[in-house]
Amino acid sequence: MKAHPKRSLGQNFLVDPNYRRKVHQAIRGAYFGGPIVEIGPGHGALTEALVEFADELILIEKDHLLADELRTRFISNTKIMVLEADVLEVNPQNILAGKKALVVGNLPYNISSQIFIWACRYKAFFHRAIFMFQKEMAMRIVAKSDEREFGPLAVWAQVFGTANKLFDLPPGAFKPKPNVDSSIVSLVFNEQKFDVDAEAFLVFVRRLFLHRRKQMAGVLKSMGVDPLLVSQYGTVRAEVLSVAQLHEVFNLCRAFIN
Repeated sequence: MKAHPKRSLGQNFLVDPNYRRKVHQAIRGAYFGGPIVEIGPGHGALTEALVEFADELILIEKDHLLADELRTRFISNTKIMVLEADVLEVNPQNILAGKKALVVGNLPYNISSQIFIWACRYKAFFHRAIFMFQKEMAMRIVAKSDEREFGPLAVWAQVFGTANKLFDLPPGAFKPKPNVDSSIVSLVFNEQKFDVDAEAFLVFVRRLFLHRRKQMAGVLKSMGVDPLLVSQYGTVRAEVLSVAQLHEVFNLCRAFIN
């Protein structure tokens, strides 16, 4: 039985052949051998092209019917493994056997930010990601400081790698048709750019951006930090600081954060 899209899982399947081709080309251009991990392959719209050049494919699919469909479809292909699981509960160390992978996927809109953070947390196992997001989410990931969309997701991207938006896809490229445009984002994972506890830093950044339009002095005071510690930043807002400046603020006051 062919599985139908489930709204509860945020499923929108890519059906337009021209946009499928563009996505395939983007992934092919990012591939340098080794495993490809595909998140949420659905009916295999991307998989059918990936199998032509990937050394091995690991398909992570949460939907039971779709996972069964994929296992049946690729039963004779020994380089494909179908893992029926919630990707947020998967540790890549358990499936990659010491290899680094390219991770790709048309991400469910309702958990796309969580999957993005998952990939960043496990960047030691990935050299690059090619993900499809809702366009608004993509802009928040690739934003630069002092841009309207700049916030915690952009900080995550810049701490762990380099993110770029490749192209947009219209609602008509999908079934069911979403109410928004989508975007393909490339994230190249680099060595961590700052000598810092990344998780603690990113929690700090999230707290700052809850009050992104307030002056830093007041926000830090509410965290239990003497604003004099960061007097050079006291009258500016978090949203105008670069990631390097946010990192400097964090180092100056981390011992006093409650």
